[in-house]
Amino acid sequence: MSHTWSVRLFFRIWLNAVINFGCLLSMGCQDKQEISVGSDLLEKIPDQEGFDSVLSFTSKGVLEYEVYYSRMLRYANKKEIHFLDGVVLYLYEKGRFQSEIKAASGVLDERRDEMSFSGNVHVFSVNGMKLNTEKLLWKSALDTVTSDTFVTIITVAQDTIHGVGFGSGSAFQNWLIEKPNGVTQKRIKLEMSNSRKEK
Repeated sequence: MSHTWSVRLFFRIWLNAVINFGCLLSMGCQDKQEISVGSDLLEKIPDQEGFDSVLSFTSKGVLEYEVYYSRMLRYANKKEIHFLDGVVLYLYEKGRFQSEIKAASGVLDERRDEMSFSGNVHVFSVNGMKLNTEKLLWKSALDTVTSDTFVTIITVAQDTIHGVGFGSGSAFQNWLIEKPNGVTQKRIKLEMSNSRKEK
């Protein structure tokens, strides 16, 4: 009787051990599969996420620019910060406000220290100039703002100029617009070329 009881007890212990070991093996395999899938999706998953806040960037203690955002996603492996649902960039020179860029979205490239804007982009400068476009690129190192798409500029004198392609410094004091056309409040003296005068 005791011998039969011992065999049964041994068999139960052995069966439990086999079942538990099998469960551990299956869990281990499952974990490895999940890690493998996660590594494939790693680049698409942000390292940080933020809402309704501001990023400030300084050089030697002097404010250079600020980014106000509704939603922020930072991808450390790509060195990119994506701003969604509205973003505003404030640019400063020696700590003094120079201009403001608003857009539906933007991407800050941390490697190149430049920021691209897209969707309903509006620029306001401290000197009163305004610019509207759909795409804009700001390069901090070069202190330039450029666009290769259709732009509309309203100058300090309330002239409205349209064009395709734009370039300026971040203070928007001197700028260049390509293929311009528009309406001006000033009288402009036009001079014909010699070839046209001869005709």
